[in-house]
Amino acid sequence: DFNLEHLQEFGHERVEGLVALLCAGGAKKYPASVSQIHTQEGTTNWVISLEKREVDLRFVMVTGTTTETQQANDISGDGRIKTGVFNWQRLFRGFSAPVASLPDLSAFDVVHVQLSGTNFDAPRQIRKQLGPRSATKLVVNLDYALEFWYMYPPYPEVLLDQLRCADYIMSVEPHAAHILAELTGHPVYVIPHPADVEAITQTATARRERNDALVMLHRDAQDYLPYWMLRGCGLKTRVIGRLTPVGNATGSAIDYPALLYDYIHEGYLGGEVAVGLMAKSVLAVDCYTHHVCGRSQIELAALGVPCIGYRNVWAQRACFPTLTIAPGDVLTARAIVRRLLQDPEWYDAVGQQAQERVRMFNYESARVKYLTMLGRMEGDARPVLPQGVTEVRSAPVGALESGAGEVADPALVAVGEPAL
Repeated sequence: DFNLEHLQEFGHERVEGLVALLCAGGAKKYPASVSQIHTQEGTTNWVISLEKREVDLRFVMVTGTTTETQQANDISGDGRIKTGVFNWQRLFRGFSAPVASLPDLSAFDVVHVQLSGTNFDAPRQIRKQLGPRSATKLVVNLDYALEFWYMYPPYPEVLLDQLRCADYIMSVEPHAAHILAELTGHPVYVIPHPADVEAITQTATARRERNDALVMLHRDAQDYLPYWMLRGCGLKTRVIGRLTPVGNATGSAIDYPALLYDYIHEGYLGGEVAVGLMAKSVLAVDCYTHHVCGRSQIELAALGVPCIGYRNVWAQRACFPTLTIAPGDVLTARAIVRRLLQDPEWYDAVGQQAQERVRMFNYESARVKYLTMLGRMEGDARPVLPQGVTEVRSAPVGALESGAGEVADPALVAVGEPAL
C-alpha cells in the first residue's frame, strides 16, 4: 500500500514497483508510465501517469522556466477542474520539462511547444536535435492573442522562422490561424486547448441559486463598459479576472473602476474558485477586445450561464451566438440583459444551447482533432492553408538550422498526411 504523497522518498526501483502494481491485470490496455524530472533547485520529481483508457501518445510539453514546469505538472496530476494550455499533457498523460532536461527527444511521439517569451528559441533547438525527418513530431502552438504578439522578442521574421521549424503549427482560434498560414506559408490547424467540460458542467447550479451578474475583466482595461451594460438591472455585480487596479487616465491614485462594482476579486483565481463564482452568477458580461479562443466563455457555457460578449472571441460566437454583440454596443447589451431577466424560457434556451455547443471544446474533441492532425485517426481537423496551396502533401519539414544553415522554402513545406 503506497502513499502517493511521499513519492519523493522513493527510489527508482520502488517507483517502478508502484507502476507495476497499478498496471496489474491491465498493463497492455491501460499502460502506466513513470518519468523523472530534475529541477534547477536540485530536487527530483516523479511523474506517474495512469488512466483507465488507452494512452494515445508519448507526449512531452516543453516549458521555459522551472515555475512553468512545476505548475504544468501540478495541474496535470492533481485532478482539479482546469481549462487552458496545460490540459494537453493531462489529456495525453504526458509531462512538462525544459528542453535542456530532455537529452533524447526521440523517446517521444510528440514534442509540444507552447510558444512564449520564455521558450521562444525552443522550436529551433528541438528541430536541430531531431533533424528534418525524425519520427518524433514537433508541434508548435501559438495561442497568444494577435494583439499580444508584440510580447515576443521584437524580431517578427524570427517568430515566423521559429514556427516554420514545426512539423505542425497550431492556433487556438481561426482568426490567428488564417494570419499565421498566410505569413508562414505553412498549413495551420485550429485546435483549442482541451477543456474538462463534463467536470465543469457537474458543478452547475439551478437558476434559483444564482445571485449576481459576473463581470469578466482582462488586460485591455475595459472597466467602464460592463458598468453601463448592467446599470439598473437589479443584480449585484461581481468582478473577476482583474489582475491590477487600472485607475483613471489622469493618473489619479484613486481606483475609480473598482468603485463601480459591488464585489471585486483581485488577482488570478484558480480554476475551481473561478468556476465556483461563475456557477453562482445569473449572467456574465465579457468585454474583451482581443482575438482569443475564450476560456471564460467555455467555462460559462459548460455551466449554462449566459454570457454577453464580443464577436472577436471565438467561443463567444460558437456558444452564445444570440448574445454576441459588436465591441462597445452598450445598448444592445442592455436589451439582452433585460430579456434574460424577464424571459425565463429564453434564458433557459440560451443556457441549454451553450451546453450543447461547448462540447466542441471538450477533451474528446481536442483529442480527435490532435490525433487527426498527426494522421493517427480520422476526424475533423482540416488545416487553414496559405494562399495558393490547395492540399497538404507529404514532404520533409525544413529546419531553421539544417546542415547548410538555410531556412526551407515555406511554399514547398507540407505537414504529415492528416485525413482531410
